[in-house]
This record gives sequence, structure tokens and C-alpha cells, in this order.
Amino acid sequence: MGAFTKRESSAARRRQIVDATLKLLAEVPLLRLTTRQIAHEVGLSQPALFRHFHNKEELLQAVVGDQREQLGRALVRLLEQHSAPLERIEGLFSLLLRHAAEHPGLVRLLLADSATPDYPGLRRTLNMLTSTKMELVESLLRQALADGSLPPEVDTRAAAQLFVALVQGTLLMRQRAGDHLGAAPEERAPMAMWLASLRAGLPCREDALLDDALDADRVEPAPARAQLLALDVRPILAEGQDPLGAIEQRLAELAPDGALLVTAPFAPHPLMRLLEERHFRLTLEERREGVFSLLICAPDAPELLDLSELPAPEPFEAVLAAVAGLGDDASMLFRVPQMPNLLLPRLAERGFECRVAEHEDGAVLLHVERASATPDDDSDTPA
Repeated sequence: MGAFTKRESSAARRRQIVDATLKLLAEVPLLRLTTRQIAHEVGLSQPALFRHFHNKEELLQAVVGDQREQLGRALVRLLEQHSAPLERIEGLFSLLLRHAAEHPGLVRLLLADSATPDYPGLRRTLNMLTSTKMELVESLLRQALADGSLPPEVDTRAAAQLFVALVQGTLLMRQRAGDHLGAAPEERAPMAMWLASLRAGLPCREDALLDDALDADRVEPAPARAQLLALDVRPILAEGQDPLGAIEQRLAELAPDGALLVTAPFAPHPLMRLLEERHFRLTLEERREGVFSLLICAPDAPELLDLSELPAPEPFEAVLAAVAGLGDDASMLFRVPQMPNLLLPRLAERGFECRVAEHEDGAVLLHVERASATPDDDSDTPA
């Protein structure tokens, strides 16, 4: 076997440091845990440890990030094993308790030490881990409402918050008892009670009682749907929130032939699994280190024609040639290397409507369709 490259060696050492930190957290309270102890556990000097992590908070955030990735992989396997939304939520409850039993250091971070004011970045990272659970459960609950597994009056947001409370309350009781073993039989009771309350219509939306009375008089125009949208979830993550809800909202705004470009700092594999089940077409790319683009195409969206590697002016000439025979009910989706400022007026002159979404690195998605024969406004301006 050949020698490690410098980058591989550094990644392996970071892995050792993260694992050692998680192990020590199971035994030592956060405020008493020092980088000197961690360095000694790995067999490094303290200055050598700081070559991999600038400070203790950065290291702790890396521990939580690693745990998030492990849970993400386990969640993908769970989604593959179960298809019914409520079964998936039951499986998630068991998965979280099992993972916590195997990683008691993470439980200490989540419950005992996360309220410390000394590590605001760590608190945001931990809040995001909690937000991820809540957003996922709420998404699955909405699916359960849609397939009739739950009564329509259930408040999915409140129910998801209760789920998180059940998990963290169970972990707190287990930690106070000093038990790091697997879930005891009585730990399944909270989940059974939670499911029973949902099937009984609780927690109930405050407006549920008014729905029947209002439905007869409610006349709501169909919302306009977008052909091309973009969402950078990094600011959402930086605030300690999970972006699943924001992504779902954007997807609800898409036309049947639309596409959503999501920019994220990691590959969202559990989300991708859920979207594939809904027949979205996905293209995931790491545009540069730590910056991923996920193109989510609705079932009727056109195939992406990637022209971004062609030298100028070939991409723009290729677009003009491709759309020349475009029918009234058809559309095309291109990727070009930069904002097509010169191309857009030429397409408008030829009777096309264009929408654009920019990649983080400057490449641009371009959606082209025939302009409406009877436009109501001046909406030809690109998005």
C-alpha cells in the first residue's frame, strides 16, 4: 500500500481527534474537557492539535458535524427499509435512541452542556441538529395527512415539536439514570402515546374547527407557479436551522416543468432520497470544496443541456440553435458559463420568455419557453 498523501494524512488525523473528543465527552463534562486532554488521548502535542483545529469550539462543531453525517447515512438506510410515513417516524425514534446509546458523548453535548454561553457557534450547530429532526418529522407528518393515515386537523408543527421533546426527554431520563445501554422496553411507551394522540386528531390546529364552515365560501385563485427558482441554504444553516421547510416551500411554488437550484455546504442525501420518491430528478455536484449544487427538476421539467464547458460564444449560439424549433407548450433548460446578458435580449426579440438562476461559481441556469400570446404584464424581465 502506498504512503498517504499529506491531505489524506491530515484527514486521518482529524478523524482521530474527532473520535477521541467524542470518547472523552462521554466521561468528562464539556467545561472540564481541555484541548490538552484531547491531544494527549490522540498522542499529539497541544500545538500539533491546533494545526488541525484552531480552537476547542471548532473541534466540537466538527464532532457534531461528523455525528450529523453518520445519522444522515443511517437515515437513508431507514428510508429504504420503510415506506409508510408513520413507520418511518417510529423507526427514526428508535434510531435516535440507539445512536445516542452508542455515542453518549453526543448526549452530553445535546443535553448537559449545550446551554453554555461560551460556545455560540456550537449552540447553533446543535440547534440545527434538533431542527433537522423536527423538519423531517413535520415533512413525514404532512405525507401522512396526504395519504389519510392521520386526520386532517392534526397540527403537524406542534406534533413535530412534541416528537423532539419525547426524544430529548427520554435521553435526559436515561442520562440521569446513568444508563448508556440500548432502549429499554418502557422507552417505547412515549412513542406509542404520541402516535395514539395523532390518530385521535391531537394536537389539533386552532383553525381546524373553522375549516368546514369556510370551505363552502372559500374561493382561492390558483397561485402562479415558477419555472426556475434558486435557494442558498447556507444562511439558514448558519442560524442553526434546518432548511428542509424552506426547500419544501420553494418546491410548492414550482410549476410542473420547473426546477429548483439549491446551494448547500454538504450533500443532503436523506432529502435526496425523499425527493426521488416523489419523482423529482436530481443532479448533485460539488462545484468547489464544501459547496454543493443540487438541481431539483420537477417530473415534467426538460432535461438539462450543459453548455458551461464550451468556449464563448459557442454556448449562446447553441442556445439560439436549440430553441429555434421550440413549440408553444415546450421549454428547455440550459447551463451556460456566465450570465447571458447579450443573449437574453436576442431571445426576447424572437418571442421567448427567459428565467435565470446563478450558481455560486458564476455559471447560470437558463430556462427558455415561448412567450405567452396574450401577456398581461411586463414580466419578460428575467428572474
